[in-house]
Amino acid sequence: DWDLEKDNNRGDSGDAFTAQNFDCYSTPSSDAYTAGSIDLAIANISASGDPMTFEVTACQLPPDIGVSPLSLSVTLNEGQSSNETLTITNSGDAPLAFELVELPVSGATAQPSGLAQRLPVFESLIESGAAPPQLFSSGLMQPPALPSGGAPPTALEALALNDSIRYDTYPSTYSNIGFGSANPFYAAVRFTPTVDFDLTHVRARYNTASSTADIEVIVYADNGGLPGTVLHSQTFSGAPYLSSITHTVLFELSLALPFRAGNDFWIAMHYLDVPYPQAATTTSVGSANRIYYSSNGNNWYNLQNSPSFPNHAWIIRALSGDMPWLSLSPEDGSVSGGSSQDITVAFDATGLNAGTYSGKIQVHSNDPTSPLVTVPVTLMVQAPPVVNLKAFLEGPANPAATAMNTYLGDNSLLPQQQPYSAAPWSYSGSESVTAMPSGVVDWVLLTLRTASGAETEVAARAALLKGDGSITDTDGSSPVRFPEILAGDYYICLYQRNHLGIMSKLPVSLNSSSALYDFSLGQDQAYGINPLKELSATVFALRSGDGNADGGVDVLDKNLIWRPQNGNPWAYGNYGDFNLDGGIDVLDLNLKWRPDNGTGSQIPN
Repeated sequence: DWDLEKDNNRGDSGDAFTAQNFDCYSTPSSDAYTAGSIDLAIANISASGDPMTFEVTACQLPPDIGVSPLSLSVTLNEGQSSNETLTITNSGDAPLAFELVELPVSGATAQPSGLAQRLPVFESLIESGAAPPQLFSSGLMQPPALPSGGAPPTALEALALNDSIRYDTYPSTYSNIGFGSANPFYAAVRFTPTVDFDLTHVRARYNTASSTADIEVIVYADNGGLPGTVLHSQTFSGAPYLSSITHTVLFELSLALPFRAGNDFWIAMHYLDVPYPQAATTTSVGSANRIYYSSNGNNWYNLQNSPSFPNHAWIIRALSGDMPWLSLSPEDGSVSGGSSQDITVAFDATGLNAGTYSGKIQVHSNDPTSPLVTVPVTLMVQAPPVVNLKAFLEGPANPAATAMNTYLGDNSLLPQQQPYSAAPWSYSGSESVTAMPSGVVDWVLLTLRTASGAETEVAARAALLKGDGSITDTDGSSPVRFPEILAGDYYICLYQRNHLGIMSKLPVSLNSSSALYDFSLGQDQAYGINPLKELSATVFALRSGDGNADGGVDVLDKNLIWRPQNGNPWAYGNYGDFNLDGGIDVLDLNLKWRPDNGTGSQIPN
């Protein structure tokens, strides 16, 4: 607001001129004033009045937050991870300070082991000024056992506090609370729970240039508004707990501490060896007597309001309950007017069982009208799809086409590492066995495509072909897992080192319990015109004789592969053994290569 008064001063109501007030936080009325100029006539200076011109500039609008998208849902296989983007925009003029808080959802199905039904209790959210908040403190609580038929408790309400602790470098930039030398430092925050719960975890985030200090978490009973009796003390040592830039740690207490609704308690972070003299301050404190500091854990001092200053060294920020499958980067920041900030939201299904995991991202900011935006997040974890496949190779099939010989596997002539790393397959997978399972014919390579073209290939796995035609994972019994893809419809391609590759005629539906797809049933199981070799009226197989693995059976396979290898000692890399019997001889040429000469793979390139 501003006013015009004859003595060029403000607030003395005895002036002859009426003050003109402008509210910069309301929508201007075009007929009252607009950006540009306003002409004012000041009476009693001359008979006609003297004109004066005042320039009117647009008022700075407050921060105006936008969050997109307003929900996130991701489906992953067990062990997979992925990143999504959350965008925070500021359509106002003043800087937007924001803070992100992870909030587990009570009762979500298939919660991670050890975190089921835990609800957060946390204190402090956002400062009213432009600077981002620097202290959050929280506990993670386990609701007590419910009586039969009882309703689950609701989540604790966030205490509406606006507190921060900041630790300045030495020499202190500002004259604030601090201790000399590298003394221990305690920061304690008081909690007032709204429901009964058991405290099991404390989460803290802190910054420092360097430190090798252990960290002690102390829980106190309240004693007249100060930390009182120590209820639990636990020291955390080792690399996971050492201070580092933007390091977030979940401290798991060795016992559960029961608290009743309305009974205050304190959580203190005790830094055993602060690396340099520190100063601390609060800014925009919304509730007094909740943050205290100490150099010895006995004499406590209230942090009063002080001028804010930039963080240089340590930040302590205990957040709400942990969601180990979700992480955010950055977790806080400032967005200038008209700009935006992308947040990486990382989902990680490592160690999770199949199920649905739910939570929320709370976006707290200094937007005066929307200080809190809640973004629901859902992670759906599923068991990876498997390929349940059967196929026959012409080369090792017995005369009755009822089975294939397993001579190579039975006599330890197969490699323990998958053999398809070289061209033309160039497969980089690491599949291997420590001991070859019994009854194995050879290694094969499976690839999956979303369409018929080679450019749509999305996954590949080396697998084992058994004597009965079943194709298994490296354990010799399970269907082949494809953890990198989601359930869906895929073309299945099957390759073997000296037989012609084939592809399913149509996409095959794959999930965690896929139905058997049997290439050996007939020509219409594979893509193309008569792509398989008919061994009997009911058994069809991949054609033999492709010694150079170029997708065709021709004179090159005879002259460049079979002929120089004929009669030589057997080696796995000698692909002239078309019948896989452990020898390269005239049988391979006359019974396998010669009948198939002139044929080729019909897998689309």
